[in-house]
Parts: sequence; C-alpha cells; structure tokens
Amino acid sequence: MSYETGWLVFALLAAAFVIARRQLSDAVTGWLTRLLRHAARVPHPPPRATHWARAGAPLALRGARRSRHTFTLGSRGRTRVRLRAESSVLVIGPTRSGKTSALVVPNLLTWRGPAIATSTKAELVDVTAGYRQTRGPVYVYDPTAEMSARCESLRWSPIAGCESVDHAWRVAAWLSGALQQQGRADNDWAHWAESAKLLVAPLFHAAALTGRSINDVCAWIHAFDLGAAASLLEDIAEGDDPARAQDAARALSMLTAVDQRPEKERGTVFSTVMRLFSAFNERAVAESASWSRFNAQDFLRRSGTLYLCTPRQSPERIAALFAGLLMTVVTAAYAMADATRAGALEPPLGLFLDELANVVPVEDLPSLASQGAGRGVVLMSIVQDLSQLRSRYGNERANSILNNHVCKVVLPGITDPDTADVLSRLLGHREHTEVQVTRGGDGRTTHSYVRRREPLATADALRQLAPGSAAVLDGGAPPMLVHLGPWFRSAAMRELAAAPYLRYAEEVPAA
Repeated sequence: MSYETGWLVFALLAAAFVIARRQLSDAVTGWLTRLLRHAARVPHPPPRATHWARAGAPLALRGARRSRHTFTLGSRGRTRVRLRAESSVLVIGPTRSGKTSALVVPNLLTWRGPAIATSTKAELVDVTAGYRQTRGPVYVYDPTAEMSARCESLRWSPIAGCESVDHAWRVAAWLSGALQQQGRADNDWAHWAESAKLLVAPLFHAAALTGRSINDVCAWIHAFDLGAAASLLEDIAEGDDPARAQDAARALSMLTAVDQRPEKERGTVFSTVMRLFSAFNERAVAESASWSRFNAQDFLRRSGTLYLCTPRQSPERIAALFAGLLMTVVTAAYAMADATRAGALEPPLGLFLDELANVVPVEDLPSLASQGAGRGVVLMSIVQDLSQLRSRYGNERANSILNNHVCKVVLPGITDPDTADVLSRLLGHREHTEVQVTRGGDGRTTHSYVRRREPLATADALRQLAPGSAAVLDGGAPPMLVHLGPWFRSAAMRELAAAPYLRYAEEVPAA
C-alpha cells in the first residue's frame, strides 16, 4: 500500500468514526430527552413522611424574592422568612401570642398598596397610622367614638350608593350575612336572614333616592311601617326616568313580598331587622352614619389605609357595619381589577383582619380567601382558634376557610383540643427506625429494625411551642419553624412607627 493510499484509508476511517460518534450521541441525547419528558408526565408519588424544613432550605417561600408584595412571617437566623402575597394567610394564636406586634404591625407598615386593618387595640393605630399616612390617606372608622380623643372617625352610611337597587341588595346581603353569623349557622336562621334582605334592600333604595338618612330607615322599621317607603317607591316607579322607575318597581315588589306574609312571620322579619339595626340606637353610631363621603375607588387608587376600630365591650354589635364597609371596598377592588388586562388590582389591597370571626364576620369568607388573591385582594385572617370559625360559620364552612388559606401560621399556646389536633394532622407524620437488640441463651445478639410513624408535632408540642416562635405551613412545602420578631425590637420598624400621625379624617369628594 502506497503512502498516499494509507492516508486516504486513515481519513475515511476517521470520518466514519466521527459520523458514527455523532449518530450515537444524537441517539443517546434523543433517548435521554424522551426519558425526561416521560418523567415529567409521570407524577411523583406522595412522600410517606414529612419533616421540618432543614437549615439549608430556601427561606423565601414561593418566589417571594421576585415579588414586590410579600408577607414577613418571621426569621431563621439572620434571614427573614417572606411569603409572596399570592394567596391568603391564616394566623392561629391565642391572646398575647404575638399576633399584632410580630405579624400585623410589621406587615402593615411595609405593605405597598391600600390596606384595611381591624384594630382591637388602640396600639395598632398609634404605631402604624403615622407612616401609613405618608403613603396615602388614612381613615379611622370608629362608630362608637371610643377613640375620639385620638382621631376623628370616618363617616360612612350603608345607604351610600343604594340609588342602584342592585347595590342596595348587595349591602343588605352583607349586613344580614354578618348578622346571621352572630346566631346559629342552621337553615332556620338562614331563612330569616334571607327574609331580612327583602326588607332592608328596598328601604335603603327608597332612602337613597329621596335623600333620607339612616334615622328615617330606623323609624320605618321601629314603627313596623312599610307604607311611607312604599309610597315613595310608587311615585318613583310612575316617574319619567325608565331606569329609576324599573329599579323602584323591583324594590316595591320586595316590600310587597314582606308585607303580604302572615302576621306572625311578618313580625319575625321585622324583629330580625330590628336586631340588625340595634346599633343605630346608640347616638354615636347613628351620628357616624348620618352621611357618607367615602369613595372606595379613590381610596384604592391613592393606596389609603382604613382602620376598623372595635369597641372594647360587645364588639359584635357593630360587626355588620364593619362587614358592610369592608365589602364595599372589596367590591370596588374587584371592579377595578376586572378593568385591567391582568385581572388583578395593582398594587393589591391587603386585608389584615384580627379577631376576624368576632369583629368582621364576612359571610363570603371562604370565597374571599380562595379567589381574592388572584384578583389583587390579599387576606391575612387572624383567629384565636378554629372553634371561633366553627361557632360563626358552622363546621363545613369553617373547614373550607381553613383549606382556602394556603398558608397557616401557628403560634404558641393553643389550648383548644380540636384546633391542636387538626393542626397536628396537617403538619403530618415522620418515620424513624427503632433498633431492637435481642440476646439469646447462647450469648449471641440479633438486631431487628422496626419502622415507626409518629406525628411531626403532637397537639401538646404545638401548645408548648417556645414563646416568640411559630410553625409555618405553606401549601405542600415542608413545615418550617420560625422566630417571630416584634416590631419594637427592630430599629427599622421603630423608625417607621415614630412617624407622627396628623389627627384628622380626610374627606374624599364623592364620585
């Protein structure tokens, strides 16, 4: 073989080797690609056991580092644990467990959008209102005037906006729904709450169309008199404005449906509504609802803050008013969200609702918790234990509320057995191996291994969580133990809290 022929053979062999190697590589690559695609389609089996999040686990839950809107839930070491505000948070903890100082105050101070907070203590307004006022207008709704020495109360009337019979029906539903939660969560009470809407909605509509006040509505109810409101609606129904006439006719049919009921049933409907309106027998409450200039859409656009201040005694007597005002803002937020391309309010509305079940028992809480965040209404619900939810909403709806809050924060000191048991089950179980050593008569030893399952945290362990700590359950992630940081232990928070609050209730021109 000549020299030239040898080089030619070598070149051909080298080329064949390169081609074969490339084809083999392509085949292997294709096989691996198909394998990975198949693995992605096959769901992973659920874990047989769970565990506490390890020290090296990511401390920013569900993409919080990439979001401007987060909840701070505590810290691990020197790193803060933050949750992206894309779902609702349920905080469960007894009195003096750090709910306000470690969760509500820090998150309200750093919230970038409009906010509503229930205030069971004057501390929340004193600490946060000054800094919140630098972001937008601040309103304090204090219908019983217990905080009149600190701030001027916002005036709001449930009649506002009821020129539309549809809005009047919604307001009646919000008020009667909150009243329903103060009683039994059974079908009998639901019937009377539904009947109350038939009476309240047309009265609100008649008052709004004719410039009457809440005092006039109360007078009609106390006198068991539907004639005055019916006469007003009849005049409007016979007017020249077709839209107003149609709404008035609908309202008149509601009044007629109540008025034509048997005397005993009619009396029960009036008694139910009188209970709903009993708060207006107090002079301060009636005065706070004598007129209204609160514009919910302007409040949202300007990133305002609304404090719902509860009275020290019998806060449930004005719970319906709180629910009505809260849902007025939430409904406006939904309307603004629907007008956007993304379908969500930006920046989102934050609801920080301490003592939710007693102070602002929104009837549609399960839906608000599950769907609100997707439309830019983010909820931090705070209760002492699950028995409060069951008492207000019944077992089935209470379970829905628990499930619809994707993130749960459990604070120390829970003494309700059912609550502790449910949370223990939610945390899951862990597996460990026990080694049993047996020594025989001949001196030989045998080892056997037994797998055991036990709760990750028993009910007693949850009750005995260290003061200043919390257990965080976020969706399907491993539970995490965090350290709570009260606002007054942070120099940055103390600086924000030191901002002076200008004592006034800014009045926003009505739309």
